[in-house]
Amino acid sequence: MNLNNQIIILILLIFCFSLIKCDPTTCQQKYMEAITGQNPEGVEMIFLATGKDMPTDLGDYDLCTMLKTAHHCVVSFGLNVSGTVTPLKWGFCIPKECTQDDVSVAVSLYISIFYSFATVSDQPMDVFCADNFKKKYSAGVIITLIIVIISSCLVISGTISKFIPNLKPIKESDEYEIKRSKWKIMLIDCLNNLSLQTNWQKLIQKFPDTSLKYLNGIRVISMFWIIFGHTVIIQLSFGYNNEVFLFDEKGPLSKWPFQFILGAEFAVDTFFFLSGFLMAHLAFERRKSFNIGLFYFHRFWRLLPSLGFVLLVFTFLAIFFGDGPYFGELKPIIDDTCGKYWYSSLLFFNNFYPKHFGDECMGWVWYLANDTQFYIISPIFLYSFFYFPLIGLSLVAVFIIVSIALNFWIVHHWNINFIMFGPTQEDYNDKIYTKPYTRIPPFLVGCALAMFLYLLKSRKNNEINQKENDENQLLIEKDEEEKQLRIRNSKFKRLFTKYKQHIISTSIFLASLTLLIAMVMIPYDNYKHLGTKWTVNTSAWYIGFSKFGWGIGIAGIVFIYYYYPTLKSIVKDFLSLDIWTPLAKLTYNAYLVHPIIMSNVDYSSRILYNYSAMPIFFNTTTNVILSYFFSLIVYFLIERPFMHLERFIMS
Repeated sequence: MNLNNQIIILILLIFCFSLIKCDPTTCQQKYMEAITGQNPEGVEMIFLATGKDMPTDLGDYDLCTMLKTAHHCVVSFGLNVSGTVTPLKWGFCIPKECTQDDVSVAVSLYISIFYSFATVSDQPMDVFCADNFKKKYSAGVIITLIIVIISSCLVISGTISKFIPNLKPIKESDEYEIKRSKWKIMLIDCLNNLSLQTNWQKLIQKFPDTSLKYLNGIRVISMFWIIFGHTVIIQLSFGYNNEVFLFDEKGPLSKWPFQFILGAEFAVDTFFFLSGFLMAHLAFERRKSFNIGLFYFHRFWRLLPSLGFVLLVFTFLAIFFGDGPYFGELKPIIDDTCGKYWYSSLLFFNNFYPKHFGDECMGWVWYLANDTQFYIISPIFLYSFFYFPLIGLSLVAVFIIVSIALNFWIVHHWNINFIMFGPTQEDYNDKIYTKPYTRIPPFLVGCALAMFLYLLKSRKNNEINQKENDENQLLIEKDEEEKQLRIRNSKFKRLFTKYKQHIISTSIFLASLTLLIAMVMIPYDNYKHLGTKWTVNTSAWYIGFSKFGWGIGIAGIVFIYYYYPTLKSIVKDFLSLDIWTPLAKLTYNAYLVHPIIMSNVDYSSRILYNYSAMPIFFNTTTNVILSYFFSLIVYFLIERPFMHLERFIMS
């Protein structure tokens, strides 16, 4: 800066200072003292700790909080330059005398001095001052801490008991010891079930049903995909510093790789499919002993303990896990959602009440509400199939058709254009994204596949019995030449069957994979044009059939791996790796905790994220590791002990 410019700025500062005729304790006076250097911390406050980069710069929060006379506020406002308003989000380091209500005056003063070519627009300012956020130990906080401490103490006691000789599990062969003390046995059994050693062994125990082992890989990879999608979406809600680039017509949003971020929505449909398939498959396997009361009891007992625990931690303890220029904004978000509607999430009707998706407590558990509602109505299909298989399959088909028709009607009625971040996104979330009658097709496809496989299995068993009868007949054949001819035909048949299996399975796999990729990539045509290409009718066709199409794609892959168990496949071997087994057992808890971790990390950030490939990869990897680490804690403290308790109750 040359001497003339320095003189002009100095004169301008003196002139502005002379205009202020208020009490020296006022916000304006103190801020001007910082600007003109009368405050010894003014240089740090104005020039080092206040944001300056457009459109978003949170400034230096840590430096500002170190200053004795200043505090940090994040301000969203509009900068008016010759009639053009540019939205900005800056962090301002201002004197402590400036309350949250005074910030608008300080911002206007700052802009008038350092950006004399512009003015602050008339649009309302959004102001958040970090020191307005106070972490208080309310009754809810204390109760939640007590629950955490008691759970931890029980687990620690169980773990220590494994090293005490008198408290080691009693062997079943020791009849004398069993008769001697019934209560001691119960205590030892209880402590054993709470111990880290026992539950760790349960966690890493290999999957007993090898015919379904590959489902573990599908489940875990789907969870990774969800975390990947939420990493970007939650960071975007906090704000990227290059959002202008992101939403530019030539930015990442209009490029095909972005579809794999948006396509993470389908990972939830994979879980719906797996839920329907496993529910029906296990019901058919235990057909003779199927009990609808236990069916419902196990469902709620399985979900509620972990959900209730995580909900308490999120509502009352999450605000103690972070700090930053924008971290305090989490408190009103939690208060306005879980403070008002916690019961709807806990009772699995949060996808209907509250009315708006953004008001839900732990909004991501809309999935559990849907899945539970599917479970509640599923005995209709199960009992129909038990007694009249054709009617059961027909009912599934009717429900799928009705769901697709409802999707069509809703899209047309509300004029919804399928594009995230678009003007109809709220309607899509409220009326389609979270509703069971629009999301049920993958679940029903899973049920239908289990029914179909059950029928094929029954038919195959009949064929095996017939084959055994034929072989017995062959043994008593007197004509040796006819016997040899049958053997040669049998070998040819086995060879033909082997190649037929490879041809059929490969064809189904490629068709299924193509369908899955198509479901993800079809909207690219609309995103490439930033939502201006598709009509409402095009959106209706895609929304109506995409969930069903995804379910069919997953069903094809599951079908070939289940129906051809001896089939050699690199993909199947990868999905069946033992590493997936413990991770699959932690998936439910990982789903519950991962958005809490992301929110705390993102809202504790001192700077806004930059949208680019490597930071997103790094952040996703970090979120995956943290999510599964904390899910392991919930598993040890809550989930596994309650599973042992259920087994005790049932016995």
